[in-house]
Amino acid sequence: FLVYLGLVHGYEDKTVFQYLVDNGFSSVARLFKESKLDTLLNGAGPFTVMAPTDAAVAAVDPKVMVSLAHNAVQLKSLLQYHVVSGFQLTPQFIAGTTLSTLEGQNIVTSYVGGTVMLNNMTKVSGGDIICKNGVIHPIDGLLQPPVFGTDNLAQVIIMQDNRFQEFFMFLTLTNLTPLLENGEYTLFAPVDAAWTKHLDQIMHPSTKNIAHLYIEMLKYHLIPGSRTSKMLAEGQQLYTLHGEPVNITLSNGPMVNQANIIDADIPASNGVVHAIDDVLFPRDLLLELINEVKQAQAQAQAQAQG
Repeated sequence: FLVYLGLVHGYEDKTVFQYLVDNGFSSVARLFKESKLDTLLNGAGPFTVMAPTDAAVAAVDPKVMVSLAHNAVQLKSLLQYHVVSGFQLTPQFIAGTTLSTLEGQNIVTSYVGGTVMLNNMTKVSGGDIICKNGVIHPIDGLLQPPVFGTDNLAQVIIMQDNRFQEFFMFLTLTNLTPLLENGEYTLFAPVDAAWTKHLDQIMHPSTKNIAHLYIEMLKYHLIPGSRTSKMLAEGQQLYTLHGEPVNITLSNGPMVNQANIIDADIPASNGVVHAIDDVLFPRDLLLELINEVKQAQAQAQAQAQG
């Protein structure tokens, strides 16, 4: 019945990736291969792939394609946004549904004037192509995730120095800027006002081993992988580069540990920034800092008495 309606192209005894290579989707297949996603799409699945035709890829602004070619993390994220786990067929799209992609953000389907639309912008331009490990939906353009940036995390912090100047100073002091230029992270970035109450206390530059403490403190603000605000959940624990987890609560507004998330989903090409109103300290680092301060105070007192 679905074939009769033109909603199903037919069955292909190939993986979704093999079909893309062989049948007018070679451009997106090449991009999948460059991002090392070809192995995934040749795997057991099942996968639903929103596949831009070669014509759709050719119509993309050349500047965008050059940018993607020079940013492997951004390219992989963009491509993962075109893949959904499981079989999702056109009748489900017509009914209207929300699809959770491998990238983490959602695609919203709708049916407008006899055409299936993705995010109200991109048309599904052909029937379902059923493969042995999934289904392919031809589309007439590249999909862009709702939270998607062209500047890396370090550049985002630099360009917003009106509120992240202190944070950028600590990045520079610890030589961690390259970390934010590569890899994929969720960054909980304290605004300038958040640092004021800490600078003359446990974060004083005279504190012993301060460089090590600064580095570990900053790593506690970084979560591997990109997590938009919609991917945060009540009671969630997210493990940081420091090693200790941060705790997410939503009941009184979005918070990470004791800090309020005051501006979420600032996009970057290699992740996302959430601005917060306090500095985060892991318990082990906090105890270390307190001990360092006590020792420094004791030494100062002894010198004054001597």
